[in-house]
Amino acid sequence: MSGIHLGLTVGVPLCGRPVSPWWGISLATMDWPLGIDVNYCVVEGMEVGEARNRIAEEALRNKSKYLWFVDDDTAPPRHAAKRLITILQQDETVAICGGIYCSKCDNPEPIVEKRIRDGMFWNWKPGEVFDCEGLGTGCMMVRVEALNGIDRPWFRTVDLLDYGMGEYKQTDDLYFCAKVVKAGMRIQAHGGVLPLHWNADKHTSYRISETPKEDGKLEMVIFETASHQARGVYA
Repeated sequence: MSGIHLGLTVGVPLCGRPVSPWWGISLATMDWPLGIDVNYCVVEGMEVGEARNRIAEEALRNKSKYLWFVDDDTAPPRHAAKRLITILQQDETVAICGGIYCSKCDNPEPIVEKRIRDGMFWNWKPGEVFDCEGLGTGCMMVRVEALNGIDRPWFRTVDLLDYGMGEYKQTDDLYFCAKVVKAGMRIQAHGGVLPLHWNADKHTSYRISETPKEDGKLEMVIFETASHQARGVYA
């Protein structure tokens, strides 16, 4: 095993919920970067934070250069892997680059925080790449060597956490982002990577439109899978 060296590990924490066909099509048609080995690490039947830790350990063990988390309820666009890796290759100071998807509810919001505890950040345009402190892990590319500079566990689902910023409710993704920021590392959100976010209970997908409204503001699209058409937008 000591001779293994992988370019990219795709980490998939399967949570036991129904998966959208678009998720499978997304991975099957992904336009992978040229000249890079791709390996899948799939963990099933574990709490999501624990599953991510298991995947991260595997990426380190295999000496992967990059780790891309793709959750079972997000369907990244075909260009996602290339665009995210490109940012990490062009700027060694960036530890994480992730796509931006919206919450899967009737009034969706972009899951990205410019500063932790300031709420979801709306003041950006599709295609824009910018620094942030909080980002969803459902389409997140990680520079694997950065994990060595962060104390374990990297991921954890908690109710309350104090990182010198006061008490704050956090899921495993924001727990990880808080530790990355505390370690002095950079996180960037990629406004050119906008995955679908699937709500299995409602059979509905949610996404951020690649085309902003005429006034330049973001537009959220709610897509009903059963009817194969958008039923409305929210911005």
